[in-house]
Amino acid sequence: MTGFRFAELVRRLERRLVNELGLEPCALPAELVRLEGKFRGEPATLQARAYAGRRLAYVRCVEVASRDLDIGNVLGVPRVEFALPLLGIDLVEVGRDTAVVVADLSPMTDELAQRAHQRDVLAQHRPSLVNLGTAIELPAWAAECFSSDALSARIDPEQAGASESAVDAYVAAFIQLVRDGVPSPARAELTAQRQRAYTAAHRERDRGLLLLRRIFEPSLADRFLGEVLFPEQVPA
Repeated sequence: MTGFRFAELVRRLERRLVNELGLEPCALPAELVRLEGKFRGEPATLQARAYAGRRLAYVRCVEVASRDLDIGNVLGVPRVEFALPLLGIDLVEVGRDTAVVVADLSPMTDELAQRAHQRDVLAQHRPSLVNLGTAIELPAWAAECFSSDALSARIDPEQAGASESAVDAYVAAFIQLVRDGVPSPARAELTAQRQRAYTAAHRERDRGLLLLRRIFEPSLADRFLGEVLFPEQVPA
């Protein structure tokens, strides 16, 4: 077992999103709910759960675990008529010494007032990140779709608590924005286009996701990537 307990953190964030936003479970293909494979010669498992709600088209939580591997990932996709940011959280530990924590509310609008409001809401919740690990520069593909307030840091076990508080802040801000969101049907098509671009960028350009094909059966890993992790067709 690794030391950061990302699976526990994902489950706690999952419960909060479900309870505070009134989410209901979504059916996933049965063969993609749980995958089994090998990592460094040891058994590895992947588990996925998905939800939807009145204002959220798709929320999914994923855990990948092995002796030397601890990964948690959360994606929250609002319904397009609200033009709200996407919640993205990626927690990765390979080994026992350090981990990478990435969190963002990726904007789906160019409207300056709305983007400023989203930043203000995050600032209300987010603690100081000055001493949170070592900042990691986002790859070019991520910088194109993430916000300027994205968290991307490498941490050690002593900073696990601080990193949990930081990730909590993004979830709290997301919940507030979703609750307060006002429908804007005129922007729905543009929002849908940007949501598709966001998920496509992850599927096609995130080299870290190739790890799934090395751990699990490649054809199932490919299906999982396109149907569950970053769906090619975000639910309407």
